[in-house]
Amino acid sequence: MKDRPAVLDRLVQPWLGAPGQAAFYRQIAQAGLLQEDAPAELMALFQRQH
Repeated sequence: MKDRPAVLDRLVQPWLGAPGQAAFYRQIAQAGLLQEDAPAELMALFQRQH
C-alpha cells in the first residue's frame, strides 16, 4: 500500500516535537493510573455484592 507512509505521517504528527511528546507521555501515565485503580474498584464492587 503506497499511501501507508503518508497516513502514518498524519497519525503521528500531533506527537512530534517537544510539546507533542510531552503530551504523549502524559497520556501514557494517565492510562497507567486508570489501570491501577480499576482492580481496587472492581474488588470493592464485588465485596458489596457478596
